Amino acid sequence: MKWEKWLERPFYAFTLSLFEDSTRKESFEKIGIPDVELEVQLFQDGSWYINQESLEKMDSKIEVYLMTHKMIDITRSLESFKIESEKTINEIISSNMLLEEKFSKVFEILKICCTYIWLAHGIESYYYRELKIEVPKYVKSDIDTFIGDASFPKKKNAHSYLDEALRSGVEAKIIADTFGWMKARDGFSDGLLLSRSNV
Repeated sequence: MKWEKWLERPFYAFTLSLFEDSTRKESFEKIGIPDVELEVQLFQDGSWYINQESLEKMDSKIEVYLMTHKMIDITRSLESFKIESEKTINEIISSNMLLEEKFSKVFEILKICCTYIWLAHGIESYYYRELKIEVPKYVKSDIDTFIGDASFPKKKNAHSYLDEALRSGVEAKIIADTFGWMKARDGFSDGLLLSRSNV
């Protein structure tokens, strides 16, 4: 198999198990998408590798699903999942369950969150191919640049606000306090920290 480096991050076993479980058929079936899975993945020496053939196979199965389903259905499914998950997590927090049981229930919620992320990758792949066919009919400039510009989100995310804060000279401590959580992707890694020279 040919492997390509995809991400270089210090993931811990918890996050790796989430990623692995979230790509199984059972997880995709839980969000209403049958017969989809990422068959293989590899994590080694702090880097995550992907096999392009396996990724394309997963994407092609998502494409089959998209041909008979509307994006609004996926959006509604995700919105319902978010509402139910927030309710369930609040119930778990206030319950008298054993810690192991709480952890197991939260793990299941996070696993499905990751499955939706994998679905987004497949959706992006599908629509990018479609755009590469349709856009040249209307646009004569650089197609990839146009697709990138046209598909850039209007709504700002936390990373956009971090970028603005950095560019406008906001005090380093305020940036670390406000955006530090962004670096702690898996809940175990350190957040964004001030260097000694900034303290």
